[in-house]
Amino acid sequence: MTAAYASINLLPAWKKRVLPIVCGTLPASFLYAFGGDALLHLDWKRLLIVIICIAILIGLDLLLMWGKRKHASRA
Repeated sequence: MTAAYASINLLPAWKKRVLPIVCGTLPASFLYAFGGDALLHLDWKRLLIVIICIAILIGLDLLLMWGKRKHASRA
């Protein structure tokens, strides 16, 4: 009970939460929409672009995780 109360009180203001939510959901939404449309219409060029974008996002995520681990090991 106290953990839930504390988490509610520690939440940042609504305006500070919107940007991270939008930045986190928009890329996935666009890739889902354009990838699905390209797959349904068998548009191989657009499907290849979506696959390349997904690979870039996965690469960036792995790079960020590697940097975070490297930084954590120094501390």
